[in-house]
Amino acid sequence: MKETAILEKFHLDRKKEFRIILKEYNILFYGYGNKENILKKLFPREFLLNCFLYKTNEIISSIRLYLTKKLKIKKKKHIKLNDFDFFMQIDDYLEGTNNKIILLLLNFDRNLYHLIDIKNIKIIGTLEKIDHEISKTDLLNYNFVLYDLTTFEPYKDELLSVQIEADFDQVECTKKVINNVSKNVQNTFSHLLNAFKEERSFNMKQLQENVGKRILARNASAVIDILKEFIDHEILKKINETEYTILLNSSEICEIISYLSLLKQNRK
Repeated sequence: MKETAILEKFHLDRKKEFRIILKEYNILFYGYGNKENILKKLFPREFLLNCFLYKTNEIISSIRLYLTKKLKIKKKKHIKLNDFDFFMQIDDYLEGTNNKIILLLLNFDRNLYHLIDIKNIKIIGTLEKIDHEISKTDLLNYNFVLYDLTTFEPYKDELLSVQIEADFDQVECTKKVINNVSKNVQNTFSHLLNAFKEERSFNMKQLQENVGKRILARNASAVIDILKEFIDHEILKKINETEYTILLNSSEICEIISYLSLLKQNRK
């Protein structure tokens, strides 16, 4: 415990140094131990995502949604842009306003090619696994500076939980949760899937504003409580304080929507 505390203080004392590095470079942290907690203390207001839990296209979609919300971009203006053009336009906008945005990407995905050569979206990545693939070319492409962020903090059971998830059918798991919650919870989840089945990422406050009256939820916290079982079973995954993503693919979402519709019909 004492050793962990000493390391934490050492890293926190480097905060200004990290900020200086980020003016010109991105940072890739390595070393033994869970780095999420220390990164939240070093960069408490920045976007954070664990790449290990998502496919590359899902990571890009989550980042796009975050940037669209943060920069208050009108979706109609950018919705048709491909990912490369979107990030280039965001980079130009940030350059013009003399701003930078920091993304904290745990278990950095080396296939985020859309972020290569983007100068005003700064990346802080981590290597959490010994066999994590990263090459010298990747370091150059992403303009990374390597930095030891050893913490000796125990890792969460994320690798085990993901392996367990892979061993069973996600649709069947979701159905079991649905069968063990109230009608109000089922209706809320149904509204959620229908409203965000294309984006698969959503803002809890936005969901509350859309369906709050129908489900008797006065605020976003109430909606979170209603959907707690789906969050606990990682059918819904928290991205940050307000953003969530649906951990079902398009065909799975359609199957669950049909299942919920059938349950509703049988109740009549």
